[in-house]
Amino acid sequence: MQLFDTWAGGLPWPVLDAVSIRPLEKICRAVKEKHPDTPIILFPKGVGEKAGEYALLQGGDGIGIDYAMDPGWARANLAERVVVQGGLDPLLVVAGGKDMENGARTLLKLFHDVPYVFNLGHGFIPETPPENVARLVEIVREGV
Repeated sequence: MQLFDTWAGGLPWPVLDAVSIRPLEKICRAVKEKHPDTPIILFPKGVGEKAGEYALLQGGDGIGIDYAMDPGWARANLAERVVVQGGLDPLLVVAGGKDMENGARTLLKLFHDVPYVFNLGHGFIPETPPENVARLVEIVREGV
């Protein structure tokens, strides 16, 4: 299960804690009480280093990272606590080519030795050419 908070990055700390972090923790706990084996990934878009607060939540198993987050920071600060998911800029997939391939390979190499779910840093957009998606899938299947 993935819980999105697309607007989290626009909130100042006290508000973020009150209207995003604590409510998501409450949801995680409730889900885990009834379905303890259900993995939960939290996606607080745009929170940067505050993602570390989400990684500490009881019941959360993973953190989705957006394309603006430094994946090196995520690897160093999140990946030892929770599964990391995402990170690739969706516009790289629109453009395709070497930049997309290099971006995907960078993420795969960076997270090769920890649990990681390859994904975009915030979904495909309608202009994404299907052939670029097919190439991206090939790269991920090839691995590092």
